[in-house]
Amino acid sequence: MEPRDIGRALEASRREAERLLRLELCRWLPAAPIGPAGVGVIAIADRRLAIVLDREGIRRERSLLRQGFCVLHFWSHEVLARTPEVLRSIRAVLAARMP
Repeated sequence: MEPRDIGRALEASRREAERLLRLELCRWLPAAPIGPAGVGVIAIADRRLAIVLDREGIRRERSLLRQGFCVLHFWSHEVLARTPEVLRSIRAVLAARMP
């Protein structure tokens, strides 16, 4: 496999993981704005939670922390292969950050 093909596969994996998390989060928090905070980052503003996927999101972490966000890190392959465990982790943090 060529390096550019590996890069494309990794990007496709990150996009799929992000899509999956957005769908699940919208089910739990239908009224909460769930939006992108940059490539590889999902932000839930009213709970001050950012979910960072892969390295792209890590670059934004300092900025998110300065804005008062709690930051969770997951790798795309982890989200795709262990979705229930990842969602449990996110739910636990959301429950602790209830307004």
